[in-house]
Amino acid sequence: MYIQKHPAFPGDTLIIVEPFSINENKVLSMTAKRSIDGGGFDIVKQQVPLNRINRIMKDINVILGSTEEDVVATSTSISADGGTETFTGNSDMFFLQLASRLQGEDWQLDIAKAFAKAGYAIKKDYWAD
Repeated sequence: MYIQKHPAFPGDTLIIVEPFSINENKVLSMTAKRSIDGGGFDIVKQQVPLNRINRIMKDINVILGSTEEDVVATSTSISADGGTETFTGNSDMFFLQLASRLQGEDWQLDIAKAFAKAGYAIKKDYWAD
C-alpha cells in the first residue's frame, strides 16, 4: 500500500489499495482510497480494456481517455459511522491519480510511448496546467 499526502491540502490523502495492474484479458485496473468530509472515505476501483484507450490528457489529474464509456468505476463510500454505499458507473476517463504537476508534458510523452511500445496507439490530447 502506498500513501501520498499532498503538501498543498492538509489532511488530503490518497492510498493506493491495489496498484496499477494488467490482467490476462489486457484490462488495466487500479484501486485507490481517499478520505472524505465527515471522517469517512471512498474506495474507487477503475478498470478499462487497454485496446479501448485512445488518448492521454490532463486537467488537474492525468487521465487516460477511452473511445466510449469503456471505463468501469466501482465506488464504495464508507461513512464515519460505518454505513456503506456502493455505486458502479461507466465513463470515458480513467484517472491515473497523478495531479498538480506543472509543465509535466514529459509524463504525457512517456506514457504515450509506453502504450506504443506495447502495441497501442494513443494520441496526446489537451494538457492543461
